[in-house]
Amino acid sequence: MNKPDFYKKMFYNKQIVAVASEVSLKRTYAGFAGKTRVGEEIKFSIEILDFVDDADCKISSFSNNFWFRTPHGINSKFYESAKQLEKSVRLSLVKRGFQFVRWEDQPAFA
Repeated sequence: MNKPDFYKKMFYNKQIVAVASEVSLKRTYAGFAGKTRVGEEIKFSIEILDFVDDADCKISSFSNNFWFRTPHGINSKFYESAKQLEKSVRLSLVKRGFQFVRWEDQPAFA
């Protein structure tokens, strides 16, 4: 399979914004950090390649010091389209109790 164009960089060109809930704080380390509150918006970056250009999909919040992988990230598989990647990221967040808010452009530093 040929990799889609968005795999040319380590980070996906968008970040996802979600709202924390009591469930999400219990299912992630954000609640342990004591920084995140219920109802707070959190921005997540999406790392799609590891350091040797193998497939990965890690959803992370650097300011809250936690991350997790999507099913494709766990199995080191490439996504076939941006739509498939975004759906998987959104569903992975919802599964952990977060409420999807919006997608935003990733800042230039990534």
